[in-house]
Amino acid sequence: MPQKLLLAHVLICEHVLNEKDDVCSAIRLVDLFTLGKLQPLIPLEEQGVQISVLVQVKSQVGDNDEHRLRLDLVRPNGESKTLIEHPPIIITSRAPGTPGGANIVLNVGVVASQMGVHYITLIADGHEVVRAPFTLQQGEQAATD
Repeated sequence: MPQKLLLAHVLICEHVLNEKDDVCSAIRLVDLFTLGKLQPLIPLEEQGVQISVLVQVKSQVGDNDEHRLRLDLVRPNGESKTLIEHPPIIITSRAPGTPGGANIVLNVGVVASQMGVHYITLIADGHEVVRAPFTLQQGEQAATD
């Protein structure tokens, strides 16, 4: 982890509430998503799940450096795709003498092109600092007449 960051984590859930006071609530933490009945007449690449991602980072007291944060989706076959590359930020504190903090909330549609364990990775200042797994599994096939 970059030297001035104290904590970084990624939560995968169904929904994130971002309150007026910037306090976040992660609703229904999830690590297994079962797709509903797949539609045989619709390409698999057009079917998937919606997930919400909550990223929280904390920095040392007095850290005034800019930090670069990026989130990637890593598929079961190792294929990686950048979901967001946040502009450089200074992770500030609301109260003097306390660690700085920043939250990133991202809603992502994950195409069901691959079943299995996927990862959301947080790259901070060019270093992977956390990798949060979630699994896509196939539901039943829809009947065709």
